[in-house]
Amino acid sequence: MIGGFIITRQKGSGTVLIRGLGPSLPVNGALADPTLELVDGNGNSLASNDNWRDTQEVDIAATGIPPSNALESGIVGSQ
Repeated sequence: MIGGFIITRQKGSGTVLIRGLGPSLPVNGALADPTLELVDGNGNSLASNDNWRDTQEVDIAATGIPPSNALESGIVGSQ
């Protein structure tokens, strides 16, 4: 499954957590090991993640809503 969304900044700055969930979802056919890639409007890769604890673990955990399974992915970004 490929999902897409656009986030624009109005005033000030903010932090965004993008999570790619799979094994923790109680549904048939959930992804076993989801990955994420964040790209800009020109298709340039800004960040990617396979297992959320491999990169940005401290930042992702600090959001208070990290993925519950180590195989799930997450990216934290702020402006």
